[in-house]
Amino acid sequence: MVNIDIINLYGLWYHSHEEDDSHKKVYRPSTFNFPLSRGIDAFEIRKDGNFVSYNIGPVDVSQENVYQFEIKDENRLCIYKNKILINVMDILSCEKDLLYIKKNLSHHQ
Repeated sequence: MVNIDIINLYGLWYHSHEEDDSHKKVYRPSTFNFPLSRGIDAFEIRKDGNFVSYNIGPVDVSQENVYQFEIKDENRLCIYKNKILINVMDILSCEKDLLYIKKNLSHHQ
């Protein structure tokens, strides 16, 4: 189990698909020099307890969905909609400019 510094987790994270491997998804802050692409999925973890998902919708328009989150077992990011658990992200590593999330086919990510 990884001990996560919650301060590093707060912020807007963009999925860096090119850096993924078979075991993990890689996320970077907006300051990262991403290669050109049509659209990038992202999420924001806010200090007020909200988790905001930014997904690419029709005609590359970003769709924003607001949920709530809590950290459990020191490294599990649990996402809730109307107090119902809808997703769990297992955090492998979290630094100020790099976030690794374990790939898990049983959870929607």
